[in-house]
Amino acid sequence: AERIPLVTPFATTVESRSAVSAFFIFPDLESQVLALIDFASERAGKNATHIALVHDGSKLADAAANAAARHCTSIGWSVAKRISGDADLLLLIGDVDLSAIAATIKSPQILIAGASIPRSLFELQGKTVFVAVPTVPADLSEEGKAEIESFATRHQLSQAHRAAEIAAYASVKVFVEALRRGGRDVTREKVIASLENLYGFATGVTPALTYGPSRHVGTVGAYIVEVDFDRKTFGPPSRWITPEQ
Repeated sequence: AERIPLVTPFATTVESRSAVSAFFIFPDLESQVLALIDFASERAGKNATHIALVHDGSKLADAAANAAARHCTSIGWSVAKRISGDADLLLLIGDVDLSAIAATIKSPQILIAGASIPRSLFELQGKTVFVAVPTVPADLSEEGKAEIESFATRHQLSQAHRAAEIAAYASVKVFVEALRRGGRDVTREKVIASLENLYGFATGVTPALTYGPSRHVGTVGAYIVEVDFDRKTFGPPSRWITPEQ
């Protein structure tokens, strides 16, 4: 209501996505889910596909699941929103009980978006598992890597939380740039206008960010990585996938 500018890594509520003064660095859950479906659709080709959608019950995950269902229907896939039966694909959205659901819904391929990756993920032998990720280490430029490491050293920041530090650092860089562009007599409206005019802004620690009057999410889409069960890690990322709207 006060139109206070906010720059933050992720949208945390359905309402925040439509806030006129809120700007986000990374793609929201819906964008990641749609990128996963487009990735899986490329792999499936024209084969008839039955997909089961399961989410954690949150409003954000429910909105993402509804968008996923609409998109799946538009490309000719059949969709089930229940924890039973078989499916060609299982899409998990948010923090769900991965092992329990995978044991209930028999599917050779699992897609995951917006989850805190548990150790149990690496125990799903015999499955093909893909995870949507909003950024990868290769997004750090040499200059950006040196910058964040120098900052972390000066302020004695732990390596254990480097991903969160990078997200916060990128948010601050975007906000500082908006203040700089807003000029000496800065106002909330000037900051919002400055943010809406950022195009291809390089933070050095994330993909380039673009905003606009009708786009307050800096990056749209996701990388997709496959789980490597033998090494208990993730394989190389796919190209950046921007979902078809």
